[in-house]
Amino acid sequence: MAGVAIPKPEKTTGLSTRGAVWAGVGIVVVLGLALLFLLFVMPVLTVRSVVKGSIDGSVRSRDGVRRLGGEERAIERLRRYIHLPRWIAPEQAAAVDIVTSINYGRPAVPFLVEALESPDPEARWMAAARLGELGPAAQEAVPALVCALDDPDNTVRMYVIGALYRIGPSAKSAVPALIRGLAADREIDRSGCAGALGMIGPDARAAVPLIAEMLEEEKDPNTRTCAAKALGRIGPAARDAVSALERVLADNEVRSYVRIAAARALWRITGDAEKAVPVLVSVLEGDKGNWVAALALAEIGPAAAAAVPAVEKVAGQEDSFTVGVALEALWKITGEAERVVPRLRRRFGESKAFPDRLARVLGEIGPPAAAALPELRKLLNRKHPTNHVAAAKAIFRITGDLKDLIQMLGDSKSSLRRGAAKALGRIGPEAAAAIPALELMQHDEKSWIRWAATEALEKIREE
Repeated sequence: MAGVAIPKPEKTTGLSTRGAVWAGVGIVVVLGLALLFLLFVMPVLTVRSVVKGSIDGSVRSRDGVRRLGGEERAIERLRRYIHLPRWIAPEQAAAVDIVTSINYGRPAVPFLVEALESPDPEARWMAAARLGELGPAAQEAVPALVCALDDPDNTVRMYVIGALYRIGPSAKSAVPALIRGLAADREIDRSGCAGALGMIGPDARAAVPLIAEMLEEEKDPNTRTCAAKALGRIGPAARDAVSALERVLADNEVRSYVRIAAARALWRITGDAEKAVPVLVSVLEGDKGNWVAALALAEIGPAAAAAVPAVEKVAGQEDSFTVGVALEALWKITGEAERVVPRLRRRFGESKAFPDRLARVLGEIGPPAAAALPELRKLLNRKHPTNHVAAAKAIFRITGDLKDLIQMLGDSKSSLRRGAAKALGRIGPEAAAAIPALELMQHDEKSWIRWAATEALEKIREE
């Protein structure tokens, strides 16, 4: 058409193309961030809210587990949480607590081992403490605990040493590391390592020279006492320390409780009461009836017959706890139930008595203590779990009847159920009648109760 200008198409530039690219990149970034939020941030925030709620009490463990997708899923999410930086995942110790409430016992050990590497020192010492509670059942954690002995945090190291102490002979692979710990800068670390070596027993004989040196050269009496106790627990394998122990016994300037530990160690190593008993008697007479000395004499037993007059004086004192220990010593030294049982029965009526100890002594006496059954039955009606369990166990030792302990397994108080299970486990194969009730208890809603039942069953079924 004439006279009509036809518009020319605009030239395309690289700018619009680049804009489209950047727009696409922006969309990808936004989608990536959204995906990151959904896959990582949101799950972490959920775990964090559960952990925080468990601390302030707004979220119960069972509700928290449900929010995290059930037990298996919760443990896995909490496992990942304890490896995150603390600024992203604070309060990791509470995460450790939640897992042990879900899955207490041997099944929790792998998680607790991982928690020893958490960036949060509180979570690390919490993990070590929980492993210690499990004792020998945490044996597979020993290599990780050995590594954790080098933790820079003092509290973590203290709990790690404590865990090895409670694992005991099953921690024998830790002996070289614990021996190195005897040269630690802090007294509490040195004494703790000595104690752990003692609990390992004869397999720690390589540490005897250094522990004997600690006994003589350390300035702190508590550290020296730990060294003496360790030597005693190592037993005859610590015979090379006898000279050091005898020198401590001969030094009247040494604190009484150090000399008691040394006397007890000498008895355990040599089986010779001749040097130990006079020292224990002198402490008993001169230190206001030191109950630790009476306990050591009780362990020595009939070989401590020369101590009976001194023990009798202590048994006439007012302090109920000391008197209870003295009466226990009298029974173990003399074997005369008629001399001890009436006095134990009278002590039950005192307001400051320690009935659980009295019950334990009566249980050790066994059938000759049958006259004290009325007092033990009364103790069963008290609400304190320790007293209740001690009375039921003593009744079993006297009568052979497990009925009271078995009934406690179904009690509404979890502390009583757990205490009864532990008592039955300590009784061992003689408690076979409790197996059906303990098997039922393995389905308890509380994981630490289930573990107590499992542990008891293992001990009862031991051949």
